[in-house]
Amino acid sequence: MRVLFITTSRSDYGILEPLLRKIKKDKFFQTKILVTGEHNSKIHNKSKNLVLKNNKLNTSILKISDREGSNPKDILKKSSIILSKIFYYLKSINPDIILLVGDRYETFLVSYASMVCRIPIAHLHGGEKTVASIDDAMRHSISKMANIHLVERLDYKRRLIQIGEDRSKIFVVGSLGRENINNTKLFSKKYLEKNLKFKFFDKNIIFTYHPETLNSDKIEKNIKIILKSIKNYNNIRFIFTSPNLDVGSNIIRKNIMKFIKNNSNAVYFPSLGSKKYFSVLKYSDGVIGNSSSAIIEVPFMKKFSINIGNRQKGRFTYSSVINIKNSSKEIKNAINLVYQKKFSIKIKKNKVTLRKTSNKIVGILKKINLNKILFKEFVDL
Repeated sequence: MRVLFITTSRSDYGILEPLLRKIKKDKFFQTKILVTGEHNSKIHNKSKNLVLKNNKLNTSILKISDREGSNPKDILKKSSIILSKIFYYLKSINPDIILLVGDRYETFLVSYASMVCRIPIAHLHGGEKTVASIDDAMRHSISKMANIHLVERLDYKRRLIQIGEDRSKIFVVGSLGRENINNTKLFSKKYLEKNLKFKFFDKNIIFTYHPETLNSDKIEKNIKIILKSIKNYNNIRFIFTSPNLDVGSNIIRKNIMKFIKNNSNAVYFPSLGSKKYFSVLKYSDGVIGNSSSAIIEVPFMKKFSINIGNRQKGRFTYSSVINIKNSSKEIKNAINLVYQKKFSIKIKKNKVTLRKTSNKIVGILKKINLNKILFKEFVDL
């Protein structure tokens, strides 16, 4: 089976890694990887180099543009380039099936091109809900174009059935991201401090905050509230990572860089890659912001997550996740709460299930009848 993996960002590549390793060893598959989207961005340290370094599979780079802008005009311009280039690429390699993750606009465009070219799509992380972002519409649209659904939990399968998808094509496989953590030998504290050139404090929090793209007029106000709220926690090392290249990400990045300059307890990394990110998390207490990793992977590592705002609203959350509004009072209360002994006990009680996700997906792919999955019919409830 000729499988084409699509990766558009550092985050989805981190999710795909365990499946790539598994498929690499199986002679049933001929595999290619298409690297595009944010991977080309200088802002994220050209994370495409991490993909090229970490795998020995047949990898192609689909370069979009040198423009780093994240306003609607820039995104639409880049979208037109993707659609133009992806058609010729798909025609040149003619894969049997395309496997992709999540809800990025680049992923949506690849899905659209694949559907038009009549190439089956297997989609990971469908059925989820994030109310404050255009990603929600992208994700559900990709689900309507996809032929095979590989979802993280039963709740998300039910949601896909609700939007007319055939239950026999929806498989609950768990989380590749959690499997990746479980199977990865993480870096030591000593290595991280030397390699990343900073020292951990006694208390450490990773900060990742992305734009709420459906509330783009409030992005600057929101990030300023958050940064002002954490300003006086001088005893905590705040480890910032870059926001996604969504509309308004330049505003967030500008405010973060100003904060870093004026606060010696803060450090910034454009892109750590999944192994370094989870290694840093191992020696941190938890995360703050609105990243999906705070909801899906961080609870598995028995760390707290302070989830701000509505970007992740609608996803299943564990007891280690504190969902709060973007207000100074709630942010400070949450930080104070997570360092109380009773909350650390609560975190340790988290039961996060591993499902041998990559094995499940490989088994599903091997059983697919490619001649019968292209035709789709809306299934009424």
